[in-house]
Amino acid sequence: MRYQVRAVLSVNRELVLLYWPIGRNILNRQQQRGWGAKVIDNLAVDLETAFPERMFADD
Repeated sequence: MRYQVRAVLSVNRELVLLYWPIGRNILNRQQQRGWGAKVIDNLAVDLETAFPERMFADD
């Protein structure tokens, strides 16, 4: 059980380290381009283009 907890904590740490710069990048783009520039919508389209087997944008 102790090893499972360590594994979960390790995975959680790695996810935070992955998502933190992504969130910072989104905020930076919103600040540069202005609110309402559809940064999230554009990111979803870019991700869907790069990874067509996944669904990121609303169609």
